[in-house]
Amino acid sequence: MKNLLLLLILIPSLTNATTYYVATTGNDANPGTITSPFRTWARLSTVMVAGDIAYIRGGTYTSTAGAGASTHCYFTNMNGTASNWITIQNYPGEYPVLDLSNIGIPTNENPRGVLVEDCSYLRLKGLRVTGLQQHRGGNGI
Repeated sequence: MKNLLLLLILIPSLTNATTYYVATTGNDANPGTITSPFRTWARLSTVMVAGDIAYIRGGTYTSTAGAGASTHCYFTNMNGTASNWITIQNYPGEYPVLDLSNIGIPTNENPRGVLVEDCSYLRLKGLRVTGLQQHRGGNGI
């Protein structure tokens, strides 16, 4: 009886969760499904809610924001709960990389590869960010 009650409590929270996908071949106008994935990591910030999970497929992602951008991937206002985290992670067995070496020398004094702001219960796992040059004495992360 106790197990049945626990199952009845958990089922509604599990059925409301959405799984999204991002791939180098995707498009941010897509619905984010495995067959029609998003293109950018930041697109997830506009759709994910408590309990959702996103899988970022392997490959190399770049930024089109340019050398003057302060941030190249921005996760904002993503709020899970203690029992329903928002999870963004690599697709199992694959290795996504946000490679910002195409930016060259940033003109912004404090460039950021990824900025997480105003989020709670957000889990990022298996993602790599590389290649963003920093200015000596700047405080970019």
